Amino acid sequence: MNLFKNRPLALVCAVIIFISFLAHRASLSAKLLIIGAAVLLFAVAVTVSRKSERHRIGAILICLMAIGAFLAASVQFLFVDMRAERARSFEGEQYCEILVIGEKESSSLHAYDARVRDIDGERVSFKASVYLSFEGKLETGDVVRARASIVEAGATGGFYADGADLDIFIYNADECALISEDNFTLEGFFHSLRERTSEYLEECFGEECGALARGVFLGDTDGISGELIRDFRRAGVSHLLAVSGLHISMLMAMAELLMRSLCIGRRVRCVMLAALSLVFLGMTGFAMSACRSVFMLLFVYLHYLFSKESDSLSALFVAVGVIMLISPNAAMDVGLWLSFLATLGIISVYSPVSKYLRAPRRHGFWRTVLRILKYIAASILLCFVCNVFTSIVVWLVFGEVSVVTLLSNLILTPIALLFLICIPIGMILAKFGILGDAIVYLMRALTRLMTHICGEFSSARGALISLGYGFAGVIIALMTASVALMLCIKMKRKAIILIPPIAAVAAFAVCLGVYNGIHADSLAIAYRRENSNEMIVMSERSSAAVIDISSGAYPFVNSARGIVKENYATEIGDFVLTHYHTSQPDTFEVLMDRIMIRRIHLPVPQSDADVLVAREIVEVSEHHGCEVSFYERGDTLTLLSDTRVRVDTNGDGAVAFFIANNEEAFAYIGNSISESEGAERFSELAEYIIFGVHGGTSSADRTHEKQDFILH
Repeated sequence: MNLFKNRPLALVCAVIIFISFLAHRASLSAKLLIIGAAVLLFAVAVTVSRKSERHRIGAILICLMAIGAFLAASVQFLFVDMRAERARSFEGEQYCEILVIGEKESSSLHAYDARVRDIDGERVSFKASVYLSFEGKLETGDVVRARASIVEAGATGGFYADGADLDIFIYNADECALISEDNFTLEGFFHSLRERTSEYLEECFGEECGALARGVFLGDTDGISGELIRDFRRAGVSHLLAVSGLHISMLMAMAELLMRSLCIGRRVRCVMLAALSLVFLGMTGFAMSACRSVFMLLFVYLHYLFSKESDSLSALFVAVGVIMLISPNAAMDVGLWLSFLATLGIISVYSPVSKYLRAPRRHGFWRTVLRILKYIAASILLCFVCNVFTSIVVWLVFGEVSVVTLLSNLILTPIALLFLICIPIGMILAKFGILGDAIVYLMRALTRLMTHICGEFSSARGALISLGYGFAGVIIALMTASVALMLCIKMKRKAIILIPPIAAVAAFAVCLGVYNGIHADSLAIAYRRENSNEMIVMSERSSAAVIDISSGAYPFVNSARGIVKENYATEIGDFVLTHYHTSQPDTFEVLMDRIMIRRIHLPVPQSDADVLVAREIVEVSEHHGCEVSFYERGDTLTLLSDTRVRVDTNGDGAVAFFIANNEEAFAYIGNSISESEGAERFSELAEYIIFGVHGGTSSADRTHEKQDFILH
């Protein structure tokens, strides 16, 4: 496709993007090596261009690429390594001067986004997250002087950039003094504008509809329930809650349509739309996916000021390259990479290939039918291309992929676009009598419809497939490499580029089918222990069953999702509790917001305290559509498809489990129940035995903290 043919600027920016990512992950010595290699390459290219007129153009291009590599590595070195080193030098108890930019969400402490201007008498400029451990309230624009505990705010792990430089904890109100109020900053202005817009949306449309409107319009998902966010993710439509090109292009198209109706000239429209897009970018909190979209628009508008045509590919690479240079941490921002790769797929593959879907030539009824079929085919092609281009990031970061995404996007994207169009109209007309009430009613109806459709797709069996299998990484890596190669070569028929992803999907389906066929009658069992908390996870294809045996001090339920994903499962079919603890309802609320749980098995309560906890768990489960059943000592539970689990307990609360499939058996025996008759019987029948610690402290540790078994 000759992606970079006649696009030298795009090629240079591609080098900046690649080197920014590489340098962000590289060590200090590797960054210095990249900088040195870029300088050497630049010197060689200059020498060649002086000696040979014939190779001058190529040498100039190499010079530009070397300059881009030098800039990317230098920015990473200066603003990541050196800035991080300077941030670490301020760790500990320090006096600091802080400008509050805005309030942020926090579960326990009062939290604020801020900028640190002075630390122990030294002028600095660090973004920070400030936390107050006492009762107190700060406002946007406040400048405070405080003695605080300062730590560097590093990335939370993997493929993610935090965005803040420091975490500042102020523990004593007496050591926090307000210096001045109402200080204006651009960051604070946009934060206040964002908050006021969010409040107005909820005022106009109500709590539930307003929260979804905030997510679709501003990318602010704080007010959306974790369950709905989980459903959007499982349905493969999370991008609808992230402000990106789809949202910004639609809003700018509405603004341009209004300006055209007012007979505003093209050049003036471009300037006004550019300014409007920057204001909207600030309202989104400068989300990286929104930055990519707005910077592309700015490049396009700038081009329109001087010509009638623009190059979308060059605009894309320039936009992301500029973002990498302005914000070095963006090199590890998942949202930016997903937005960049999806847009690259749309421009380079979808646009040329979709031209093969020609407009129908028939008339009447069949013309309408063919147009509908064309829309369906184009929507499926668009979703498929976007998923192909983002698959490498999805595999590295999320480890699972939605298999219902083609159908869910086909249905939900038009509804979400209608919802987005109604938001600014509703904000204007919400207070205008019957017309405003009609818009609000429509918005709420669309909210219920999207929520219901997402819930149906999310609850479908096998809605997600794990990418944790070894063959998945190989297939995705090979497919990505082949697609990247085909983008850079000349092809007569551009639709040929779809062959590698189609072959990859077929290969993945075959490998998954073979894997499931080989392990069809196998049950993988994982045992995990952290101190006195224990958990048994049984996995069968994409579903898992969890038996939680925890002391209650530090519930192990928080780790359930990670342990389940380790075993290639994407949902919990059965969750068995052995004891009641007061923290369990809240923990289940969080867990159900993150992963689908279909059934919970609870022990029959033995005390009034147990009844209260069980009632709260039942309420949480009913809210999330999860079935609940109760079992007694000696009952046999059927988990997953055909796994039998017998539960035994004693008066001290210790437990024993006997887990069996058609051929083999596994036993877990708690410490203080290990000498009982039931435990001895379990020991005689089981091929594998875990001697647990629950029910008392054992004199000798008879098992490891992590063990895996497979019952055939």
